[in-house]
Amino acid sequence: MKTLFIKFILFFLVSINSFGATKRVYNANKDEVWRALLIALSSYPLEKNDYENGEVATSRIPEGQQWRPMHKEVSTRNTYSMRFQVFEERNSNTVINAEKTLIREGNFLDAEKEIKTKNIELSVILYRVQRELIVDKYVKSAFKN
Repeated sequence: MKTLFIKFILFFLVSINSFGATKRVYNANKDEVWRALLIALSSYPLEKNDYENGEVATSRIPEGQQWRPMHKEVSTRNTYSMRFQVFEERNSNTVINAEKTLIREGNFLDAEKEIKTKNIELSVILYRVQRELIVDKYVKSAFKN
């Protein structure tokens, strides 16, 4: 019984930690990762593009305009925005912290609510960054020869 309780507590703590920011580490310098991130976000409206501070942010996007899940109805009253923090570690790896915030609009009695969320859209964008880095590596190696 104790082990079941401990497993439940661990599962609960892990599930709480899974919301919020998504972190990926890339074996490339900041310039390459920055370029790949901007290519991955090329179809999104950008509100902030600050290389020196390593910040990229999208403006508020109506839910379902960029990314439409096939399995659910999309409310047009909700919007979301994404923020990406890019920084270089000491060992020449570059890290991207990504965060998506869903903004649920309220009615005349309720104010809007910001909800930190993590879904497949962030994972797909970070996967596209990885693929862009691979393509860039092969293009550079092709021009060296």
